[in-house]
Amino acid sequence: MSDVDPVVRLMLLCDEVRHDPDNPLKIDVFGLVSTIRALSDPPFPLRLPQLCTYLQLTGGRGTGQGQIATIHADTDQVAFTSVASALTFGSDPLAVLGVVFRMRDCPFPEPGLYWVQFRYNEKVLAQQALVVR
Repeated sequence: MSDVDPVVRLMLLCDEVRHDPDNPLKIDVFGLVSTIRALSDPPFPLRLPQLCTYLQLTGGRGTGQGQIATIHADTDQVAFTSVASALTFGSDPLAVLGVVFRMRDCPFPEPGLYWVQFRYNEKVLAQQALVVR
């Protein structure tokens, strides 16, 4: 494990991420997400079938553990987390590593602002706001 944290160049919340079958260097991101609206009755707790987080990381060294955690901003309670994944960086510190976290059956206990955080070796390196109504 390295003591050098990677730099997060990009963090997107979305419905799905796919590799372009015609160009392996191209990534297709579908359904950017910044707000989720509950449509059921009663609206909460809400379960979202899937939420993806796409990250582009650079400057990392060696191997570390990456994870997504979703935190309710008002209460600081963890709503859900992804499975921790080993992230391995090559020898070129300028290379960009694309990482996809797919979280299924995501529970949101109540409406409000949530922080979707990228944690590397248990340290928060980036976060995006997600509004749940």
